[in-house]
Amino acid sequence: VGVAGLLSGTDVLDLLRRTRAVKPPVYLPGVMFNQTGLTLDDMTPLDISSGSGKEVIVIDKLMELP
Repeated sequence: VGVAGLLSGTDVLDLLRRTRAVKPPVYLPGVMFNQTGLTLDDMTPLDISSGSGKEVIVIDKLMELP
């Protein structure tokens, strides 16, 4: 639970590009992103979405999942 903030955008993007098992939309934890909306390696949710071709939705609580 506490390590989600250490995920880099590049790692997530690499995983999304390599696997077909992940169907859109992709839900990412809000703690991955700082106050300006960037990951540790300066990627935005839009960068991850554009690079993977999958819709990305950032959530802060599990209750936000459909």
